[in-house]
Amino acid sequence: MPVLTNHSSPPNDEEYNGEAVLEGDLSDSSDSQVQEVSDEEIQTYFNERAGTLFHNWSNGTCPYPLPVDANELARLDLMHDTLYRLLGAHYLGPVPEVLAPTQDGRKRKVLDICTGNGKWVIDMAEALPEVKFRGVDIVPIATRYPPPNVRFEMHDVGEQFRWGNGDFDLIHARDISMAIRNWPNLINECARLLRPGGLFVSCEWIHFPVAARTGLDVNTYAPASVRFFNAIHQILQGKGVHLGPLNPHFPLTQSLQFTDISTERRFAPIGQWPVDEAWKIIGNDQKMILRRFTTSVMLMLTDSGMTELEAGQLTADYLGEVDNKDDLVCEYVITHARKVLE
Repeated sequence: MPVLTNHSSPPNDEEYNGEAVLEGDLSDSSDSQVQEVSDEEIQTYFNERAGTLFHNWSNGTCPYPLPVDANELARLDLMHDTLYRLLGAHYLGPVPEVLAPTQDGRKRKVLDICTGNGKWVIDMAEALPEVKFRGVDIVPIATRYPPPNVRFEMHDVGEQFRWGNGDFDLIHARDISMAIRNWPNLINECARLLRPGGLFVSCEWIHFPVAARTGLDVNTYAPASVRFFNAIHQILQGKGVHLGPLNPHFPLTQSLQFTDISTERRFAPIGQWPVDEAWKIIGNDQKMILRRFTTSVMLMLTDSGMTELEAGQLTADYLGEVDNKDDLVCEYVITHARKVLE
């Protein structure tokens, strides 16, 4: 049974316009399938290992390897803010067109997959109060008291979603690649959930070292970065997760259920080597994000068979290049596609 993670009655009825507005804005015919998590139950959805919290999904199908601790939550917060600076918005593509008011007064609906701390949903919902937002994740780490047009639920993205065919106008999936074993199945499920003409937006970091300077071979320029990400890839492949540069875009191009597929790429510098001050800020943030990422993957590395000394040296060598090598960037790929008209 799906699990609702935010309270149905907010603590301040005056601020949130009361429970009646919340129910009128958000209720679906399928809401009878949902049960709410109590404060006492929340801790049961986490598992502590080596002093660090991880998700504790009961059926064990979710391969997501990163923890749910203060360091990782801070990384997600910083990444959300940095992506806004990088893109100049919380999305690229025809999102305003897809979420424009309907002529018949029907509420537009958005689903955010692997929502994490829910920051994208919250910011979008505040900007678009007439749109209904749903965020799903394997753990209940989003706020318990979101805006009245938002609900957060627990869900394993590897399983079928509870909603009916054509329930959503927009599906947004940001940085979810570590949680996905079967991209074609997920693409098909998103196609099922979208209305004809609805929009699927996929945003993924490319988990490979990338050089900004044309012709610069990262294998020789940044070998520690190559070793670090090769280790991450090898571990995840053992879990059935493949972080290839075409995921999830290749399944989209192979699907007969999507059209108008468009891909845009953005490059975020790592470090303060850019001349422009705005890019320096983004570069410094990226360096901080990657430092936190190395902390988040540490237990994953040692669980794979590395000693703590080996894992520490691997990450230290990588961070040495992050600190001292100019021309290294993070590549961010945004793909959007329309559900075919029936």
